Amino acid sequence: MDAVSAVTQDDARKPAQVGTSSDDVDVEAPATIGVPASPAEPENGEDCDNEVAAKLKAAAETVATANHIKKLAIHSPPPAKGTHLVLYLNDKTFVGEAGQALEIEVQAALDAKIPIAMIHENDIEKGGCPFDRHLAATPAGLRRNGLYNKIASECYLLTLL
Repeated sequence: MDAVSAVTQDDARKPAQVGTSSDDVDVEAPATIGVPASPAEPENGEDCDNEVAAKLKAAAETVATANHIKKLAIHSPPPAKGTHLVLYLNDKTFVGEAGQALEIEVQAALDAKIPIAMIHENDIEKGGCPFDRHLAATPAGLRRNGLYNKIASECYLLTLL
């Protein structure tokens, strides 16, 4: 995970509202979490727009609060090595040369036992596709090494301030 770039945005320290299908919880606190964005991953790197940054921020908050919603904020600059890898899944994930580079980064995270949070894009206009497509496109070594072993819980992003 050497090739990572920091995801920053002006409102990264503002509270965000995160919820599930049945409740809303306000999130704000002085905790720090490193969220690297891989330049090899589609929609990231220098062209990372605010929407992807918001999704990464929301995913970091969700991962860090599996059982108890805790108050988090993303601070700049992030640590040199992230605490979690956020993997944005769309129709370009693991495709072409960028996909090969991403495979190396994801395998390094698995080897280092770095927690991986996956965001599955559902909006077709943004590259959303059925999850089966991700299973088919994911390199066999990553599947064999446990990329999809954890059971996912649905989260619904309601609003970001």
